[in-house]
Amino acid sequence: MGNDINGVSKSGLPKITDVNKSRRVEGEERPAAERGGERPAGNDTVALTDGARLLERVEGQLAETPVVDVQKVEAVKAEIADGSYQVDDRVIAEKLVQSDRERG
Repeated sequence: MGNDINGVSKSGLPKITDVNKSRRVEGEERPAAERGGERPAGNDTVALTDGARLLERVEGQLAETPVVDVQKVEAVKAEIADGSYQVDDRVIAEKLVQSDRERG
């Protein structure tokens, strides 16, 4: 017999096993007697904590928030185009120093 990877034989068909002289395909739901009283997977439930619900709401709000402030970008483009955009060297230097300090 060929290699068996994850229950699939070399031929690509599911592996069939012999359980108590009955044949069963792996991955099929087991009869109730074999499950020992456990519930089938279709009845599983999930409960979210308050923190998880809050995180879910925040993620939704972030997904709706634009990444770029389009109005500000258009205003800067217009200032550059008409030559009125001013660069403040002092502000840029202060921000660079602040950034360097934050990095440690």
